[in-house]
Amino acid sequence: MMFLGENRVQLDAKNRLRLPANYRREIGGLCYVTVGLNNCLQLFKADEFEDYVQKLQEIPAHDIESRRGVRTFMALAKEIEPDDQGRFILPKNLKDYAKIDKNVVFAGVGKSIEIWAEEEWDKYFDMSNLDSALAIIGEKYKV
Repeated sequence: MMFLGENRVQLDAKNRLRLPANYRREIGGLCYVTVGLNNCLQLFKADEFEDYVQKLQEIPAHDIESRRGVRTFMALAKEIEPDDQGRFILPKNLKDYAKIDKNVVFAGVGKSIEIWAEEEWDKYFDMSNLDSALAIIGEKYKV
């Protein structure tokens, strides 16, 4: 299972987001949303979230710097179950963190889906820097 692609949607008047159909099939039912990097949110299928949390639990309690990130990630995580139309309510604290107002981008990034305010995504995803970003990955990780 892998999430790919970009989908643009709008938050409705009840603070609901609709999972794009291509992601909805993979998610199934229960999933989790929490904070991500660069002011985006991360949406995980239940089993992927559990695997990720298991890895986080292996971080030693005395690693104060890392534990702060783990606490934030876990404390702000919310279990969600989209309705029959794939809609779920986006919690206010997560909506505020991601600076989401109306327009939203779902971006498939492998094992999770990132949720971005459209304006933030468009600023972050600058195609003019794509060559250097891909070169860094190739050089650093030998791919």
